Amino acid sequence: GQRRAATSPPPDRAVIETWAQAIDSIAADHQLDVAFVSWDRDRDEPVHHAVANAMTTPARHYTPNRAEVLGEIANASMVVTMRYHGLVAAALAQRPTVAINYSPKIGDLAEDFAGGIRIVAVDAPTPAYVDAARQVAKTQLTVAGPDIASRIQANRQVVQKLIAAAR
Repeated sequence: GQRRAATSPPPDRAVIETWAQAIDSIAADHQLDVAFVSWDRDRDEPVHHAVANAMTTPARHYTPNRAEVLGEIANASMVVTMRYHGLVAAALAQRPTVAINYSPKIGDLAEDFAGGIRIVAVDAPTPAYVDAARQVAKTQLTVAGPDIASRIQANRQVVQKLIAAAR
């Protein structure tokens, strides 16, 4: 289907605290280290630092370049993401993923993938995140790169048709 642009406002304090509690619980349940990977320094880092500051689990922050990002995600045992590119990278790396439905395009893309990804509402309570992580930890995500590329190409074709129609 068609993808929608991200238009969501920054998360409020209650959401930040819920995410912090959820990540603390997920890290403890699965004995995981926490790393925040920023795709867009200006948009991601303030949110990452706010969540990390509300957590009890130590976390590292990383802003990889394009050549490093897939390796960083592939080294993860589990991915929790609210970013479209994070979901694509997790799918390419075949990592179990909790997708925060922060933007409609996240939920749209996550629904296209079978198994290994659970979608959680942005304002869901902590137990919903923890339960989603437990579910994905038991599954294997199997999405092939060509599947993702074909979805992206279909979106490009729709955009090109709209641009042509606007001329």
